Amino acid sequence: MRRVRSSVRFFDRSMLAVLKWVSDRYLAPLATVIDRSHPPRVAGEERRVRTEAPQPKRGASASRVLERYGGDQILSARRPVWLRPLPDDEAPVCVDAVERTLAGDGTALVLVPEAEPLSATARRLLERFDERAAAFVGGDARERYRTWLEIQAGRFDVVVATRPGVFAPLPRLGLIWICRDAHPAHREERAPYYHVRDVALARAGLQGAACVLASISPSVEVAVAAASSDTGRSMRTARPPRSEERLAAPLVETVPPEAEDRSARLGTLLRQARSAVLLVSRRGYGVARVCRSCGEPAACATCGGTIGVAGGHATCIACRSPGRCARCGGTSFGIERGGTERLAEWAQDLERLGTDLSAAIERLEERQREQLEEVHRRVRQEIEEIALETREHKATVLRFRDEAQRVAKEAIDAATSDLEDVAAQRRQALQEVSDRLGARERELLKRIDREEAEATARMEVKFADVERRQIERLQRSLEHEASRLLEDASREFHKTIRVAQEETARRLARELERAVTDLSSQGERLLRQRT
Repeated sequence: MRRVRSSVRFFDRSMLAVLKWVSDRYLAPLATVIDRSHPPRVAGEERRVRTEAPQPKRGASASRVLERYGGDQILSARRPVWLRPLPDDEAPVCVDAVERTLAGDGTALVLVPEAEPLSATARRLLERFDERAAAFVGGDARERYRTWLEIQAGRFDVVVATRPGVFAPLPRLGLIWICRDAHPAHREERAPYYHVRDVALARAGLQGAACVLASISPSVEVAVAAASSDTGRSMRTARPPRSEERLAAPLVETVPPEAEDRSARLGTLLRQARSAVLLVSRRGYGVARVCRSCGEPAACATCGGTIGVAGGHATCIACRSPGRCARCGGTSFGIERGGTERLAEWAQDLERLGTDLSAAIERLEERQREQLEEVHRRVRQEIEEIALETREHKATVLRFRDEAQRVAKEAIDAATSDLEDVAAQRRQALQEVSDRLGARERELLKRIDREEAEATARMEVKFADVERRQIERLQRSLEHEASRLLEDASREFHKTIRVAQEETARRLARELERAVTDLSSQGERLLRQRT
């Protein structure tokens, strides 16, 4: 080693492990990976780097947005997490997670896909953490290298960065947050062609940090990992209940295009919505269909391609040459209107029409208010005139009222007397009905008792007859069964006697045969002895 070119250390032991992983994963030389992990060196910035860090403000997060998705469990998880935020929670939930990480004495790295335009999440983080946050996005070579040196020196606790920031040398790394991992800008277009998602997952695993991939629509790799049951490759999912997602999500409707990519349904939707995003498949203001000079179908004079109109200029869609007729070289065309510019113009006209209509409605309402006030004034005047005329009639009305009250009192008294007579007659009739019902009830009770006694006597006679017949039937059954059993026993006894006699006969025959054999043997022995 002849000399040291710089005192800046571009990687430590833990970062070297990450760089080796990238080299092995993407089959790239380690030197190339190291070169891509930091911005180009500007020696003059190394002498002016600021190392003083702002005073950190420790404490718990005031926001509770992260609780909807699992709270601190996400930040302490051993597995990476796919977080699907609600549309209004994308920035607040990231801020809440970063605040909790800083409260735990860690640092946070937030990776966004684009520097221009800067996402709302990045702007919210930079505003919230002010001097404690660094924006490692865009800028010239000096600015990027200066920011990188200040990050390495520990001046910032939060780094908001684009794709190269995945290698940012943050000490005490506690959280890596990736916004919209499916965005194509997260893929490096130069060697070693790494993807931010893969490098972030590897770095979080090697350095013991939490890794959260926040996106409403995940990439294919994240979706497969979230659905996998393999603990080594699976990814935890954090999302609110489906009912909350449906309530918070905007209405998405596909409208079939009509003339100029417009339709009546689209106009109705735009008038009803407070804000809207229109996605149109064609760019520009329209497509040139006919040359006005020669009347022939419009085609590019250079390549014969389709000529489109955008920004007030005709340009070939294929080769981007200025729009000129392939037959006569004319530049004036008949346009078939339709596309983003035409739809934006129509939307502005629709908005202007809505504004004019609102103004006309306001003027009409003002005119109606003035007319109503005039009507009210005339009504009040007529009421006053009628009040003057009615004073003369008040005395007559009072007399009529007194007479009506007297007549009503007399009628009420007469009606009350009639009601009392009717009530007395009703009580007498009710008493007579009650007496008749009582006598009838007593008669019915006596009759019921008599019929019950007769029914009981009849039932007793029937029960005695049935009992007698049952006893006779049982006796006959017993006699029959006894005779049958006696016959069976007699047959069994005779059979047993016969078997015993036969067995005795066979035994006696065997003994007699044995005796005859013994006598024969003895006789033969005697004959042999005598001879």
